[in-house]
Amino acid sequence: MKVKWLSYAVTAVFALLLIALFKMQVVDGRFYLDKAEKNRIRPVILEAPRGVILDRNGRELVGNRLSFDCFLLPQRSGGDPPLEHLADLLRQPIEKLHSRYKAGHTGPFTPVLVAPDIGHDAAVKVEEDSDRLPGVFIKTRPIREYTLGPDAAHVIGFVGAINPEEFGRWRDLDFRRTDIIGRDGIERFYDAYLRGRHGASQFEVDSRGRLLRVLNIQEQEQGLELQTTLDTELQKTVGEALRPFPGAVVVMELDRGGILALASAPGFDPNWFVMGNKPNEEISKAIRDSGRRFFNRAVSGEYPPGSTFKIITALNGLAAGKVNSATSFFCPGSFTIGNRAFKCWNHSGHGSQNLVAALEHSCDVYFYNLGLRVGAQAIDHLAREFGLGEKTRVDLPQEKSGVVPGPEWKRRVMNQPWYAGDTLNFVIGQGYLLTTPLQMVRVTAVAATGGRLFRPFVVDKIGGVDVSPTAEGRVHIRPEDLAVVRRGMERVVQSDQGTGQRARVPGLVILGKTGTAQAPRGEDHAWFVGYAPQDRPRAAVAVMLEHGGHGGMNAAEIAGKIFSRMKELGYFKTGDAR
Repeated sequence: MKVKWLSYAVTAVFALLLIALFKMQVVDGRFYLDKAEKNRIRPVILEAPRGVILDRNGRELVGNRLSFDCFLLPQRSGGDPPLEHLADLLRQPIEKLHSRYKAGHTGPFTPVLVAPDIGHDAAVKVEEDSDRLPGVFIKTRPIREYTLGPDAAHVIGFVGAINPEEFGRWRDLDFRRTDIIGRDGIERFYDAYLRGRHGASQFEVDSRGRLLRVLNIQEQEQGLELQTTLDTELQKTVGEALRPFPGAVVVMELDRGGILALASAPGFDPNWFVMGNKPNEEISKAIRDSGRRFFNRAVSGEYPPGSTFKIITALNGLAAGKVNSATSFFCPGSFTIGNRAFKCWNHSGHGSQNLVAALEHSCDVYFYNLGLRVGAQAIDHLAREFGLGEKTRVDLPQEKSGVVPGPEWKRRVMNQPWYAGDTLNFVIGQGYLLTTPLQMVRVTAVAATGGRLFRPFVVDKIGGVDVSPTAEGRVHIRPEDLAVVRRGMERVVQSDQGTGQRARVPGLVILGKTGTAQAPRGEDHAWFVGYAPQDRPRAAVAVMLEHGGHGGMNAAEIAGKIFSRMKELGYFKTGDAR
């Protein structure tokens, strides 16, 4: 009886085994075959280098270099990873390697990055000492290298790892969780072109993970090359000149509207964000800095333009026939309307001033009189013709539009009527009026070119194909009106009484306008806008210094340094091909 029951039990066990084998080999055969294939075949992603970024002369602004990253595979290192010996070899603190290993350890078969970007020489040492470093191996990848560092940070931008929210939103666009994407500037705006196509290779390994053969390789494709309108030498000059001051500088060429240089300060070094170059805590400290290091003041900063706006006010008065070059007003140092006195910046007064002298000395009282004759509505209209109050559509991210505050705007936004005092503030670039440095360099370009309203741009070619904008607007200005304003702008710089004489450059006639704009807190903002040369304008410059005081001081001096450097570089030579 016992033998009978034992035979039944054995039969049942074999039946169960047969059923299990049938299920594994027939029902779930494909599943286990796939698992076996995945164990046998190891894919390796070949990271694609991002496209390089060049200046207008073909010099490399951003390129790629090879990073040597040190990984540790826990399964091959046994229970005691050789971190102490590795730390000695790399001359890195053992605590740092332990911290990275602990943070990155997710399983025995997943490599852990323990030392990024160790350099070629250190990588050779690791390879030579591999017998004492079980599980340690080196992997290379291309990483960004920013030639100009902080001097071009805001226009070039930087890159960073894609975050989980972005990966979820863009996963249909062939992103990987470890991908690097553009975070600001050109890197961000043109990310889709700069980002290459990753490749992959497949290796067949044995049960111990040893390489048997290469099955196939799909080569990676580098991102497209971008050629910009920036000038490396000029960009360095602008970055260095601006570095001591919070503010922004924009330099625009006057043939097509290309940006020759653009800088914002205080700044940062984009190379910080290349893995391993700067500790995360230091980057976090820079992000929290009250100086707003990552804020691009050139395109995102909105400021009252101060007396630089008088270029528009003067042209408006001439076009409306309310004043001419001989029309004079007396400046006693203030202007009274109702029971309120509006002061001139020169509290002692300028005496009798015509329009050219009023521009030369930046006399506020003259423009108070002119503004009341013309009216706020007309000034609002011309300001918008010059492109103020809307984005320039430059190919950089996070551009702001500024504010042109006419009577209609005040009723709509503030639900208040417009007063005569609002007009007086408006005509001298104060009150609710806000502009960006990029907008003001375009205003200056309109005066320099006789009415051409450029769409500013930074990238000229993508993969060798011209992508520069061809369309431009037009501001209708009578030549005789422009001639009067230009005479005033010339005397601003060239006259010994001009407010912008610190911008002078020997052998070069510069036309400009200073501005001193009241700030909500602290010292006034300082402005200088100008162009050169007088007879054949080639470039316009806008300098804005936050809380920089009088525009005729540091702002004008920085502009002079820029024009001087451009002269050295040959921008103002007759027939120059730049």
